[in-house]
Amino acid sequence: MKLELSDYLLASSFIKSLCHDNGVLFQNIYLEFDSPVELSQGLYVESGENCAQTTFNIIKAYVQKSERIVGKKLEGDITHLDHGNIIRAIYYGDGDESYADDNVIQRLYQNPLVWILIKDLVCPLFDCKINNMKVIYSDINHLDFTAVINKDDEDIVLVNQVGVKPVQHALIFYRALEIMDLPPIDVIEKMLNTSMYEKFRGVLDNTFEKESEADLFVDTLLFISSFSVNLPKITTSSQFWEDYSVKLAQGGIPSGPNTSTNWWYRGLIEQMLGGARDYERNSDLEKMREELWDKIEEVKKKKGKNKPVTYQEMLEISNEHKESDKSPRSTTQGQLNKIRIW
Repeated sequence: MKLELSDYLLASSFIKSLCHDNGVLFQNIYLEFDSPVELSQGLYVESGENCAQTTFNIIKAYVQKSERIVGKKLEGDITHLDHGNIIRAIYYGDGDESYADDNVIQRLYQNPLVWILIKDLVCPLFDCKINNMKVIYSDINHLDFTAVINKDDEDIVLVNQVGVKPVQHALIFYRALEIMDLPPIDVIEKMLNTSMYEKFRGVLDNTFEKESEADLFVDTLLFISSFSVNLPKITTSSQFWEDYSVKLAQGGIPSGPNTSTNWWYRGLIEQMLGGARDYERNSDLEKMREELWDKIEEVKKKKGKNKPVTYQEMLEISNEHKESDKSPRSTTQGQLNKIRIW
């Protein structure tokens, strides 16, 4: 498979920024990693020890040959561009260095942040079904941080390890949108430039421990999408959850953004409580009450209008009602336990 510069999201984005700053048009080009070739056949790039070094080598090689590729020598320091914080974070290794083992195959749902963003925000917004695609974590030096590969007629997200979680999550999110045939630029623009941004940002703030990490996630999406938007001013994370219309499970409202450790714990409780909160429990209890009162009404009719049903008679009717159950020895508490979820 012959790779083009545009296959490398971050490298091509930085080169596009350099081209823009130097007043020239970006030119895509084939990349060659095996051996030096003529520029007409592709741009030779030395493969680094990891994908981060390879990204730097691509940018370096393109700048060195820029006069022949775009007609002008590109000048500028990529670490001081508008989005230089991304390249600095990758270069200096800011962020959490722990990640999945190499050559591990997962499903998209095993990445909670990306799964929640697509399932609960993107899919309802674009009226589409989520694709629980495969995600393979590997370490292939000459490939991009993330790539879409096809195996057995199935599109898969290939992830090369990045020591910066916000950048890695943003790139996986972008590739997942590509596989789902959703134009990433359209999705990102609607997520960041509409009222949806407040919910989007709320998810980020409750996933990452630091606000700067959430900013880096958003910055990466903006950068690789090659456009900029004026992000609306939003409330803090705690204010967001107080104003949010969804009731949280027992345990209270999270006091800060560091809730990633119990994210799935809370989600599981919410799923358990969902049906019982409104309809299911009430309907079961209502059915039991109606059956009991129907029997009381029957006794009342037999006795006549002027003769009320006594308390003792109601107790006898209640006992008869219990005995009619399939489990004669069950008590009211036992019947309630059948529909309780705690």
